[in-house]
Amino acid sequence: MNRIPYILVLLAILVLFPQCEKPLEYKFTSRPFQLNCTTTNKDLLKEALYSFQDDISKYYNDPDIILGTKSAYMYSYRQFIFRGFDGVAPFAEIASPHTLEVLEKLKKVDGLWDRNREGTNLNYTGELMSCIFENIKDEELKTRFSSLLKVDYLTPKIMAEPMRQQVGKVFNDEHLATYIALDAYYQYLLDLPTKND
Repeated sequence: MNRIPYILVLLAILVLFPQCEKPLEYKFTSRPFQLNCTTTNKDLLKEALYSFQDDISKYYNDPDIILGTKSAYMYSYRQFIFRGFDGVAPFAEIASPHTLEVLEKLKKVDGLWDRNREGTNLNYTGELMSCIFENIKDEELKTRFSSLLKVDYLTPKIMAEPMRQQVGKVFNDEHLATYIALDAYYQYLLDLPTKND
């Protein structure tokens, strides 16, 4: 029996239909997350937020504080926030393999990124980010974002100092926390070389 036609068909299938993409393993499904935005990506955004928090708490860890506690997260946010927004944090050292997998999924979120924008890769005027800005609880921060967006002057570096001053509010506001994760972390990770580069 001649197997060549079967092998050729199998090769054609493999070439025409590349291997399915590996699904993301969601590690933080039991954690709370209340995002008041209509998006099909809530689970991914939740995973992105908690993976970011996990990364910074492991990198900026104080041996006197128990990992995974609110104190550990607050300490790590305080260490990361200014460097992250200013773009000088050691992103390649901080990012876990899981975060890089999350990033690959985030890259595919329609309307989230604007790679042609100066100063950031995040699309501030997209539907998701507009919703996040609108739902930030702190009125002073919400007004600041709105004013900067109106004059097209919002960048992570502009927000470095205000975020450092307001970092304590991150634990009562998932919208603010998600903004921080996306603008001070993931948008900089987009610029790191990947294994496909």
